[in-house]
Amino acid sequence: MSVFKTLRKKTQKVDEKLSKRADYEVFKVNDLVDGDTFTGEIYLSEIYENEFTDDFTGETKKNYSANLYLSNDKNKETLKARVNFKSLKDNITVWQGSMAYDIIDSIEELNEPGTGGIHNIYNMSFKELQGHVNQMGNVTVMVKTHTGDFDYNTVRIVEMN
Repeated sequence: MSVFKTLRKKTQKVDEKLSKRADYEVFKVNDLVDGDTFTGEIYLSEIYENEFTDDFTGETKKNYSANLYLSNDKNKETLKARVNFKSLKDNITVWQGSMAYDIIDSIEELNEPGTGGIHNIYNMSFKELQGHVNQMGNVTVMVKTHTGDFDYNTVRIVEMN
């Protein structure tokens, strides 16, 4: 029995690629600027649920995201980016301007030049995307800044090494 009344325990296997790089310096994608590049081994985690209290309304809300990691073993650095989704479901729909869109679109562009940026919505299996990304190995990404109500960054894969 736990000391904490609200504590819920869950066992989750930590990926070996991440655990062996736990001491790396971590950069977040929003710490970088438009046009910056980063090279490393790419990894896309599972989608996870995060429950939080909205600061303005006080309501409990949920969001769903996966983490994208690029680990540069030579420099002992990791670039981390959050990839947001609407649910835990395997079928994902992503819109132009989102992190997931830029990842999918840039992979399409690398594999068939001239096809990127034509559509503004992609629908596919998250497991298929995750499987493809996690087998890519070392890639170079370029930071893309989006402006609007607030500025945020995404990454586009520009080279498979």
